[in-house]
Amino acid sequence: MRKSSKFASLLVVILFVVCTGIVSAAGLKDDRTLEERTGRTFQEMSKQPSLAEGAKGIVTDYLNALIKEGGAGGAAPLAAYSLGHADTSNTSDIKVGVTLKYKDDVIAPKSVNYSVVQVKDTYQVKPARVGH
Repeated sequence: MRKSSKFASLLVVILFVVCTGIVSAAGLKDDRTLEERTGRTFQEMSKQPSLAEGAKGIVTDYLNALIKEGGAGGAAPLAAYSLGHADTSNTSDIKVGVTLKYKDDVIAPKSVNYSVVQVKDTYQVKPARVGH
């Protein structure tokens, strides 16, 4: 009788550990979009040297995440990029020029404008649609 009670206790402990692990793993999943994850609040943007620098920082975070994903979702894998001018004349839709280079050594023929737009209380990238 004593062995079966130890076995039952051990089984309960194992079940508890497994359930805790599953719940913890589910809690770590980030359901936000890439745009949401790389966005910045208005308060964070106000701490930047300029609105242009803040927008370039958001685009940099966004493109670095794309490089890390390596072409997930059927997109051509991005290898590198270079940022150009940021146009802040419309603070609701800041344009940041970007030249893209893909892993197959193809460089986008010209600079592409990425928009950094206001979404609720944040600025986020509005993805450019680039044919490759």
